[in-house]
Amino acid sequence: MRAFDQFWSDISRRLLAVVAAFVATILFFSVGAFADDDVFRARGKTYILDKSTTEFGVLLADQGEEGSVRREMTSLGIGALESPDGGSSRYRILRVGATNSQTRDLAATVPGLEWVRPVYRFHNTDAPVISTGQIVVRVIDTLAQDQVADMLSGYGVHVVRKYQGLGQTYIVAPDDDADGADIAAAVALFGDGRVEYAHPDFAMLAMPKQSTPQDNFFNIQWHLNNTGQNGATPGADIQVLDAWATTLGQDIRVGMLDDCCDVDHEDLRDNYIGVGQDIKEGGEDPRPKQVNDRHGTSVMGLIVASANSTGTRGVAPNASFTATRGLGFAENSAVASSYSFALQQQVDVHNNSWGFAPGTPVPDVIVDAIQAVFEDGRDGKGMVVLFATGNDGLELPSDLSGLPWVIAVGATNATDLRSSYSNFGAHVSVMGPSNQGNEANAILPGMITTDNTDDFGYAEPGYNFGGLNDFGLPNLSDPDYTDDFGGTSAATPVVSGVAALILSVNPELTATQVRVILEHTAEQVSPADADYNGVTSRSNSYGYGRVNAAAAVDAATDSLTNGNLTWPDRVSDVRVLASTLEWSLGSEAANVIVVRSDNVFVFTPDDEATYEMGETVAPGVIVDFKDTTGEAASFEFTPPDVGTTFFAIYTRNEFGRYSWGVLVDSDGNVTDSGRSDTGDITTTVDPGGIIPINEDPAVTIDVSPRSGKSPLTVSFQGNALTDSEVASSTWDFGDGSELVEDRDVEHTYEVNDGTTRTFVATFTVVDAEGDTGSRSIAISVSSDATDGGSNTGNVVVSITDESGDSVDAGSAPLDVRLSVNTQSLPGVFNSILWDLGDGETADTLDVLHTYNSAGTFAVTATIITCHATNGCRTTANPTGTTWQTTSPVEFISVSEPTGGVVVPPTNEDEDLANNFDTSSLSTGRSAGGAICGVGLMPLWLAMLGLGAVKRWNP
Repeated sequence: MRAFDQFWSDISRRLLAVVAAFVATILFFSVGAFADDDVFRARGKTYILDKSTTEFGVLLADQGEEGSVRREMTSLGIGALESPDGGSSRYRILRVGATNSQTRDLAATVPGLEWVRPVYRFHNTDAPVISTGQIVVRVIDTLAQDQVADMLSGYGVHVVRKYQGLGQTYIVAPDDDADGADIAAAVALFGDGRVEYAHPDFAMLAMPKQSTPQDNFFNIQWHLNNTGQNGATPGADIQVLDAWATTLGQDIRVGMLDDCCDVDHEDLRDNYIGVGQDIKEGGEDPRPKQVNDRHGTSVMGLIVASANSTGTRGVAPNASFTATRGLGFAENSAVASSYSFALQQQVDVHNNSWGFAPGTPVPDVIVDAIQAVFEDGRDGKGMVVLFATGNDGLELPSDLSGLPWVIAVGATNATDLRSSYSNFGAHVSVMGPSNQGNEANAILPGMITTDNTDDFGYAEPGYNFGGLNDFGLPNLSDPDYTDDFGGTSAATPVVSGVAALILSVNPELTATQVRVILEHTAEQVSPADADYNGVTSRSNSYGYGRVNAAAAVDAATDSLTNGNLTWPDRVSDVRVLASTLEWSLGSEAANVIVVRSDNVFVFTPDDEATYEMGETVAPGVIVDFKDTTGEAASFEFTPPDVGTTFFAIYTRNEFGRYSWGVLVDSDGNVTDSGRSDTGDITTTVDPGGIIPINEDPAVTIDVSPRSGKSPLTVSFQGNALTDSEVASSTWDFGDGSELVEDRDVEHTYEVNDGTTRTFVATFTVVDAEGDTGSRSIAISVSSDATDGGSNTGNVVVSITDESGDSVDAGSAPLDVRLSVNTQSLPGVFNSILWDLGDGETADTLDVLHTYNSAGTFAVTATIITCHATNGCRTTANPTGTTWQTTSPVEFISVSEPTGGVVVPPTNEDEDLANNFDTSSLSTGRSAGGAICGVGLMPLWLAMLGLGAVKRWNP
């Protein structure tokens, strides 16, 4: 029995080795196929990823072990650790000579590391992103839990945890942990009609949007009361002293995501609610823990530093606060969780003085989380979320600060000019005061605020350490405060403080109404530089102007007596279809007026004024349309015979206040927010790594049924909404069949017996302008397993001598030729492994072999074939089929060279032989297997020795 066990153990090891090598090859090619298509899909755009060839991302098990990890890396000659986020997280970049598997495997042996993974960069950007090996997936809400599990399993991923607070959102991980498996699985999931979005849960660098000033030193907070200190312009402040006569922000709670917050600071501790969050190291402690943890302490001081006759004062000094520590490298899902935490803590105003590097995509899970708090916060009135626009000094496409649910804040200096570093563009809402910038002649004051408390022994003392700044120059005499703060990081908390004052006066206002108040009460500073639009009242560089706390609090006070009305929001989705203007109404709209002119004009309605049809409201400008129902969403006009007609659309609320205008001309050009939507955005950031998505046709499909047994006939109907004519429409049924141009069509799917396949059908529409829209849906087709079937093939097994004559017996040493004919097997021949029964193997179709001793040997040939069309796939692919074949039984007798007796097969052997058709091959199939055939052909060779018959039953 021991010999028996050893024999089959050897066979099993050899067989498994071959199968493992084959599967590894398939895995290599299936994952490698994505090497040229490494992408990150978010918010309707596809971002190309470049994989680093000189860096790995590593996660420290404990930051306290970093020293020993570095020493071990050095001793092994692997490479050097770097901390792009200043060591504020457990993520590190490991710089190596080459990112080969040997180096990675060696690095993974270093104690103190949780894992070693690839590093990527979004094409034409510099900021590294680190693969965590996990994926964020949101599926449609109507999908049942068992359906979710089945779908995810079909893509070779498993659930790590469910993300709380965002519907059916999951953190999943590929079953295969190979490099790029997370990207490949995310790409595959993204194309499934049951998935709303899917992207790798990368650790991306969230950077403080703060500009380090190089200027003189001041001990007066000029942004609160500017009297002309050190070259400042008197009055260039937020007029908060008059606002404080009404409120100090009491009963409002502020939150933020930043690198830390010294909640024990003497100017902050009285307003801290006692609960914070750390998404990097876990727990409820947002205090500074690492070098460079200091930014958030200064940010929060600008909002809520207490009115306690000590240090500085925040804009809303009686508001309470919580904080989340989490800048530096952090998973997308962890960043998103900071907003869920704020929702749980009943935050009213959420400050974000951070952003991703220019060119970095905004992950869907973060967008989803922000939208959720905007819609669900404050009992459905909406959390007020503010984002800094950034400090690149560029007109940039909108990022997080351009989301429709946030307020984007730029920076002005102490003379009310836009700070040179402040990013600008169509998404900027308002400006907040901050420092001047980093110019050599920067002489204007910076922002004075709280700093890490030196006496607490933090790893990072802050911007002011013992009275000196980072450059060794004098800072404030009290090291627990600093004048060394600025950037849009400082402007944003000032505006957050004003938002807190507004809600303190009237907590029933919605988040949208708070934004509208900030915009309508802002001061249009520096008009010559800003170039405010004569209809929209907005500047591309300054938004609606620098915030005015006194005017904002007055507007909130007014809303208490007029039914919580503020100003109506401007119309949106403005478009021209032939001779019709169309739009969507914003909040508080009670009626609409449209004015017309033959020339570009300047007109802003006066609040509480009433305008009548045909009235001339400005030179050459007349009222061309008026609606008093508050429901009108279109207006037909007479196109000019020559030239262009210009229109402006305004709404009015029941309190008599008018919205900002939207300018549109008869040619269809719309100026909604300070610049024409047909204009270009000027930027030095190369967008070449982004695959742009234009204004595409809105595609709809109706497909039935979406699952069933093979053959399954499915009815497809496609449609699209587009501003121009449809040039072409095609259905791709996802099964390799030809594309069909008909919008309404039927298609029949067939799958092999015993298999279940998911086909993704896609309807694509191209309009006359070349814009493309598409929509996909998944269709599941299954078939029960049967014996035989269309995959049955014939195998001819030959055992001959050297002359080609058939051999079924002989004396040792017996020379035989073993061969098979694979032409009739399903698929394309890939490989063969012979186990010759006497401890020898072979891997060719034809084998010459000598049996040197008598005995009974089981000979097995294993053949792997692949589908000629779809290629080889691994068993992780749910759409494939595995062929198993059973060969005919053959007998060959070998006697001792000295004349042993040849014993014929027993009756049992004869019965077994007669039960097989040596010219045909039956087939069994296993669902969920690969599109590969594995032919198992046991050949019974009865070898006799010393007159005794041995039978090995495999």
